[in-house]
Amino acid sequence: MSAQYLIEPTILSERICEFAQTPTIAEALKKTNNGWDVNALPYQHFVPFVYDAMLLKDRVAEDFVNQTGKGFADCIREGIRELGWENREVHFVMNGGSFKGKGFVLEKVIREYLSDLDNLILFQSEYEPVAGALLLSYDNYGISPDYHSFMRFKLRRNLH
Repeated sequence: MSAQYLIEPTILSERICEFAQTPTIAEALKKTNNGWDVNALPYQHFVPFVYDAMLLKDRVAEDFVNQTGKGFADCIREGIRELGWENREVHFVMNGGSFKGKGFVLEKVIREYLSDLDNLILFQSEYEPVAGALLLSYDNYGISPDYHSFMRFKLRRNLH
């Protein structure tokens, strides 16, 4: 086994296909790019496995994460185009299972694919989407900063 691989690529390919319940990597990528419902338990084991393999320069894992990141980037680019927001500042919150834990790897890939969009600001939310929306509504209604800070602490404690 070459030093370039964490594991034999065929084994990683099999694990990816097994997780995605597809016969090929190409089909798994198609599912990833289109989104699909997954059982949380295999997902929790699968994502760190692929990210760890990528960080150790496993070529199959690198390709899988790059293709997935490109799929996310294409969706973001298409959404901006469809909404006619090419000339507006757009904030995109990367939230959800794909960006938790070791999601920084995927975030980096997405940023690279979208580096030409000067009007796009990508960030990861400190809070879950519902909690973030609640805090924004407090800001919009001018709720006291002291109460706001208390709620941030309470939400943060409840979310962890």
